[in-house]
Amino acid sequence: MNNNKNGILITSFLLVLFFSFYFDIGHRTEGEYHYYGFPADWLVLFEGDLRSFKLLGILFNSFSILLPC
Repeated sequence: MNNNKNGILITSFLLVLFFSFYFDIGHRTEGEYHYYGFPADWLVLFEGDLRSFKLLGILFNSFSILLPC
């Protein structure tokens, strides 16, 4: 049972990364800011090599697949 949950958690984390960068669904641009993440933003890129990680966004995206389990 525990291995199954760990596998689902790793898979959901990889899906978050995949959907954020590969498809246009996880990307939006507002002025100089580029937001990545679906459904919650977890990475913000600013013009000029600045970036911001939103920990709550990536945790929400990763664990949201575990809610129905």
